[in-house]
Amino acid sequence: MRARIKEFALADFQYIRQLDKAKKRLLGNMVNILASTTGIIKTFSKQSSLRPLLKKVGIHVKVVLCRLKVIIDEQCYEQIIQKYIEGIGWHDLQYIVFLAARRNYVEFDIIFNRVISNTQIIDLKCLGAQWIQYEILYKAYTDIINIAESKFYV
Repeated sequence: MRARIKEFALADFQYIRQLDKAKKRLLGNMVNILASTTGIIKTFSKQSSLRPLLKKVGIHVKVVLCRLKVIIDEQCYEQIIQKYIEGIGWHDLQYIVFLAARRNYVEFDIIFNRVISNTQIIDLKCLGAQWIQYEILYKAYTDIINIAESKFYV
């Protein structure tokens, strides 16, 4: 498996609208993923309004997995990305995950709200994937494929 992680700051949460049209909602935290797109964006905007002077309110993390050795199902993808989010320590943030699974690769788009409270935010200086994030992702992937049933093997 090969992985690529890219991180970007977002000025608002309108990008969720584009992701929602092109990809499948996978999971979220502090947001109802069954709500309308507008409702999801409003939920994110309400949280970010705790820091009204903040110019970049969100973080977009794009994770691409390619050269997968095992074809796994959506539930396994959910477990992989949950382990990744927990591993980087952002599991308590508001976020939504979108999935695009193709034959040769899988894309996860995660939108995080930087605003935790009116006094706490995620610093943009932390943007840029470090080797430890790749280690966390690789371990999450290998843990899941070791559990996956043999019917999922290519």
